[in-house]
Amino acid sequence: MKVNIHSIVPNPDQPRTLFDQAELEGLAQSIKENGLIQPIVVEEAGDQYILIDGERRWRACQLAELKQIEVVVRPSSNHNGLERLTKALVANIQRSDMGPVDEARAYERLIREIGSSNALAKKLGVSQATISTRLDLLGFPGPVQKLYNMRRLHVDTSTIAAMKRLNPEQQIRLATQAATRGWSSATLMRLISITIKNGGGMAAGPKKRNKKEVKPVDGHFDALAMINGKTLPENVQAAAIKTCQACSLYPEASVAICKECPLPDFLRRVEITKNA
Repeated sequence: MKVNIHSIVPNPDQPRTLFDQAELEGLAQSIKENGLIQPIVVEEAGDQYILIDGERRWRACQLAELKQIEVVVRPSSNHNGLERLTKALVANIQRSDMGPVDEARAYERLIREIGSSNALAKKLGVSQATISTRLDLLGFPGPVQKLYNMRRLHVDTSTIAAMKRLNPEQQIRLATQAATRGWSSATLMRLISITIKNGGGMAAGPKKRNKKEVKPVDGHFDALAMINGKTLPENVQAAAIKTCQACSLYPEASVAICKECPLPDFLRRVEITKNA
């Protein structure tokens, strides 16, 4: 059946908080051209309808300036919103398009209502390990939670466990760098290990290096330490050092860190071209 789009109100228990505006605009254009393929799911509430599943489609239909929208009406839920929250959470989990922190907050609330993570896992059909990993995200500072929720960081059990060993300031610093630079989980793990080893990321003294590591240039490890560097023009060397010093990872730079940077490879190609 079709109902007036303005008679629908958002689910007050909707666990999802992130909706990409560009994706909504693209979906709105598709709906204009092809119509709404899958109806949204609503629940009767007097002369209105509460949205249960399909808020992204409902928002896109509003952008497309539709007056009516196709809906599937389900029976009313209990008054405490538990069923609405559960239905919305299940719908989002099945589509895998929900932010992991939004998911964690919903799990946390449902556990308070249901009584245990085991009971919740059975009700939702997800593993306890998944619930536990998501709940761990709620222990991080707000900026880190936001990065996880935006999927700028991988929800990796080992990395999350390692991150929990850092203090909030370190967590925010490394998470921001990982998201900005697109680090893999393995790279982030290496940086976490280095930070823990150095007691916060700043070396207290000269770093111990094994035989395979490259010797720092002038007491500091930078891109020039990854290559010969001595045959490069002085202005190129100076520019490289200045670039490295501007990097937020410069104080704890090492082979493990700098090999993730494109600058050493660029300098190596410049050196080869000059000497050719």
